[in-house]
Amino acid sequence: MTVSTETERSAEAYGTNEQEIARLAQSDQTSWWVRGRRDLVRAVLKRQLNGAANGTVGDLGCGAGGMADVLGAYGDLVGIDISPLAVAVCRTRGYRSLALGTLEGLPLRGDALDLAGMTDVLEHVEDDERVIRECFRVLKPGGTLLITVPALSWLYSEHDRALGHARRYSRGEIRRLLERCGFRVTRVTYFNALLLPAAVAVRLLSAVRRGARPEADPLDLANPWNWLAYRVLLIEKALIRVMDLPLGLSLLCVAQKAGTRETPGRRTA
Repeated sequence: MTVSTETERSAEAYGTNEQEIARLAQSDQTSWWVRGRRDLVRAVLKRQLNGAANGTVGDLGCGAGGMADVLGAYGDLVGIDISPLAVAVCRTRGYRSLALGTLEGLPLRGDALDLAGMTDVLEHVEDDERVIRECFRVLKPGGTLLITVPALSWLYSEHDRALGHARRYSRGEIRRLLERCGFRVTRVTYFNALLLPAAVAVRLLSAVRRGARPEADPLDLANPWNWLAYRVLLIEKALIRVMDLPLGLSLLCVAQKAGTRETPGRRTA
């Protein structure tokens, strides 16, 4: 595999920064959200891939490497991020290969990956369609793409602004985006559903504080709330094994590249 480390874009283009990477790394083993999302992704991949392994796996926008154990179970792990700190942190977590690079121009040859994961990254980029087309390019025919993104545009708030989110998605929007770029969508479900009422209340309160500096929600909650919120996500993990959830704070989508090496043409206005 040829991996280039050249990049000309700044980390601000993704709405990420070294402080956020450090925050994620610090909360990796304690945060209800980081741990719960990881458990959900692990369960969905196990069901979708039937335990298949021994491939090449890309962690696109690898951040602090919170998905290393999950994605690395399916083959040799390659991490790509625009942040030098992210690459440095991931170097300690068992990645086979790491590179600085942008999602719009992934430093990978075509048909390189059997599986690609992109967890809570797509919402940061300006041109999300270009990123998805890059995912299509670097996946092998029949390869799998797993994405998580924040959901429900009407929930866009100071939390999103603080994290540099360009948007939130609906189930239909993420499905249409993937299908437009040539993918066959095999699973789309909302998650973080049971905590949605509490999140709506928090968003309404943040709207009242207009003019204050945007702040992201904390990754860790004071116990016993951190423990309780994590258990709620474990309940959802059990539900998602048998059904798609109709609403939630986040979306999880699994898609497959068709068995052809021809990338479909970009849509015209």
